[in-house]
Amino acid sequence: MFLRRFLCWVSILGLIGGVAAKPQYAFSVPFVLTPGENTIACMNFLDLDEPLHLHVYLATNGTNHTLFTDEIPARDTFRCKEFQVPDVEINEYSEPPVITMVATGQELVIVKHRTVAFNRNNNIYLVQLDTPIHRPGHKVQFRVISLDSKFRPVNEEYSAVNIIGLESGTRLAEWHNLTAEHGVVPLDFTLPNDAPLGSYNIFVWKSEHIVAVHEFKVKEYGHYVDQKLNIIVKEEATETLAPPPKVTFDPEVLPSLKPGIPYVVGMTLRDHELKPMKNEVIELQINYESVQNLTTDAEGKAQYEIDMATYDSSYLFILANYKAAGEESRPERLDDPIDYIIADRFYSLTGSYIQVDYPQKELSCGKTYDIPVRYLFSPEGLGGGIRNISFYYLMVSRGKIVSSGEHSVDVSDKLPCLRATGQDKNMTFGEVLVDVNMTRCGNFSLSLTMPSQYSPSINIVVYSMLQAEVITDIAHLNMEKCLKHQVSLSFSASDGAPGSDVYLMLKADPGSLCGLQIIDSSILLHNNKGQITAEELEYALYNQEVVFMENHLVPEEPETSCIKGNGSDSVLFYREGSAYFDFQNAGLIFATNTSLQRPWICGDLRRSRGYFFRQRMMLHNTKYKKHHYNTFEEQFPKVTKLKYAFPEIWSFDVVMV
Repeated sequence: MFLRRFLCWVSILGLIGGVAAKPQYAFSVPFVLTPGENTIACMNFLDLDEPLHLHVYLATNGTNHTLFTDEIPARDTFRCKEFQVPDVEINEYSEPPVITMVATGQELVIVKHRTVAFNRNNNIYLVQLDTPIHRPGHKVQFRVISLDSKFRPVNEEYSAVNIIGLESGTRLAEWHNLTAEHGVVPLDFTLPNDAPLGSYNIFVWKSEHIVAVHEFKVKEYGHYVDQKLNIIVKEEATETLAPPPKVTFDPEVLPSLKPGIPYVVGMTLRDHELKPMKNEVIELQINYESVQNLTTDAEGKAQYEIDMATYDSSYLFILANYKAAGEESRPERLDDPIDYIIADRFYSLTGSYIQVDYPQKELSCGKTYDIPVRYLFSPEGLGGGIRNISFYYLMVSRGKIVSSGEHSVDVSDKLPCLRATGQDKNMTFGEVLVDVNMTRCGNFSLSLTMPSQYSPSINIVVYSMLQAEVITDIAHLNMEKCLKHQVSLSFSASDGAPGSDVYLMLKADPGSLCGLQIIDSSILLHNNKGQITAEELEYALYNQEVVFMENHLVPEEPETSCIKGNGSDSVLFYREGSAYFDFQNAGLIFATNTSLQRPWICGDLRRSRGYFFRQRMMLHNTKYKKHHYNTFEEQFPKVTKLKYAFPEIWSFDVVMV
């Protein structure tokens, strides 16, 4: 209640001020800059009374480097400028680089400083092993591979590579001062006949830093026993129970809910063999109350749209529960196949929201798609007499702004989003009491073209600068793995007799260096991790970005002042999403004089740097865990018998095409 009164009071104060709107501005640029490369910054200037001269520069080691200058006219302006990041040396003891935007007119002077980070080494390091398991006495072959962010080979130098046992601590092998050729360092060693069984790690070092780690196992297998076993199994009044089906919410379900905008949840029902179950009923509960029984389609999927106009709470507890036919009437049990999510409210000072309904399917590189956008404006968000609202979007790929644009909407002819019934026409949107007959909502589409080259993460930030605050939404798009160079393999025959000749046909772009690995694929039934695939490259590139962000993340300054609140306020309030987090999740700095962050509770330690980082990771975690850990699981049938006799490695070579 305290927070509601406080925020309503802030909104009213904002409306009591003068009639003339004050100038607004915003400056957005990637947080991570790569020296020597080009990047893009975008600016917004609204309600200007005079033209401005813009000067943007970067301060490093006491020296100012001009990035670009521009002339801003005395009207609403949105523009983006490409510039080259100075190729300067920054070490770990240097002061962080600071980017500054200065806009000056005859009366108005705008100065904004923001700390950024330099990412000089953005290469990917991988280790490819011939097989994931070996026996004592076996020859172990592996390659250390170095690629840049565009998957091109880089001739790196390594200070050391060593092999150490996880359980025993045994150091099996070590190499020093290695240099890659065509991005590859091939290495091999022979395991001792008495090598301790267990797990081993391959560590790759550059100076004093480990840049790659790869695990393999040493175990005994392939022992033949020339005996016959007779096994008698006697069953006495027992029954075999298969594992229960499993219902799961789709990973695309949005992490935040926005009052007044429908919240869509999708779920999938699978049996114990992970096959979809069609025409089955899933019970959906919201805040512990059953609201709907959903029937799954042919793919085992069901979907439900929650009308957020009927809920006035800071979060929703949503539970999906599957009960087999004939069990609908029995009470719930602890072992019931259920899944649940907790969707927290998205913070808005005025109770105004944007939601991007991005496609869940995989998008093709270079193609254009229409991305639907929904919006809701409260009277506090619209202010007095505003007719046209401008929406802006920034597409971020590989840590750079690759596309941007603007879309204007006339909201004067829009109908109220919600029709009040009876005498009660007020509802709470966020922390604001809103007359629902004065709200305005609608939708439009943005025509966006996907990048022509593959990127592991495409983020679209859509925002609007209202007089009282910046409202946003972010969409994380799934993109096909359209790698620039394509490789194909085929055999001269689909099968052959033992001892017969079978040829392998390899096709690639001229001048390509191809790593060839031919093994008995059944060995992957024991350990299927560590194989280099498009998904593994995606994870490696994404993880490299994540680690850098975690080590260099700097909260935006200045921060909002804190307010006093009780423990309940603190627990609920810190989980809310905000416009500030949306820009941060896209890897952008957004410097503005308009409200961007939610208030915070004094003494709340969750505003630490670690919390900012965890917020960013939450939106990506599900996708990349799925790609990294389940890459091979669905490629093989359910294993009922493991094979332990394998031939030697057939081929582990590097071939020039």
